[in-house]
Amino acid sequence: MWAGCRTPGTPLPAAPSPPSAEDGWGIQEARITVRDEPYHLVLLEATSTTGTTATAAIAFAACHPATLGARAAPVAGWGGYTIAASFCRQAGVPLMGEPPLHFAEALPGRSAPRRAPLQPGTSTRAILAIGDQRDLRDGLTPMQRAENTLRLFLGPQHALLERQGFLDVSSGLTPGRVYRLRRDPLHRYERRVRVFESGRYTADYCIVRAQSVPEADHILTLYFGLIADERRILSVVQRGNMFSPHSDGHERETVPAVWLPRAGQPTVLT
Repeated sequence: MWAGCRTPGTPLPAAPSPPSAEDGWGIQEARITVRDEPYHLVLLEATSTTGTTATAAIAFAACHPATLGARAAPVAGWGGYTIAASFCRQAGVPLMGEPPLHFAEALPGRSAPRRAPLQPGTSTRAILAIGDQRDLRDGLTPMQRAENTLRLFLGPQHALLERQGFLDVSSGLTPGRVYRLRRDPLHRYERRVRVFESGRYTADYCIVRAQSVPEADHILTLYFGLIADERRILSVVQRGNMFSPHSDGHERETVPAVWLPRAGQPTVLT
């Protein structure tokens, strides 16, 4: 999802393959019975580089149509939300957004869009590669879906991001350090992450998208990544990715960068 800086105009790599255990993700599927009713169970598991693990289980009634839209939305929405919320709780950071509405619920007066049925043998791994498809017959572009997802998970923080142009994330590895995630006003390009040490602006980190994903997806992944798996994100930051302050803009934010300790992390006196 992340990479170091690249030369402007360099093509982005091809879309990634579905997640695997080597990527820190695991997917299992099974047939189960609940109160004599058959269900198809999907279990997602994510593990950070620090060994923190989060899981999510999504069950589909056997009578439920096996369509791409019917399974992709719950797996991505419910499963993704549950895993993100678990990582945030374990890191001592509350998740601001509300859980998603039931995806089978249609808007008043409108029926849910019909989806092409899955081919026999289609696995959940293929469903999770749904991001490679642009037309899901929902009338939305990938950028619009990504923005809706960002708004869903950030909750009130989304309005704050839009109003002030950045969100702050306190480091869980380095007491006193704050990462300021800044957003391009036009939602097109990555901005360098401003790094504060004990309230002093010291550096810019250049962390860009390694895949061709919408900018809102990059913002959300970077935000949750710094909360749940900071070490993995920082692994792409080498000497060539570090710049002096104001390297990509001379904005002088008046909001101070205040470090807040995570659960179980000592407070630093300065």
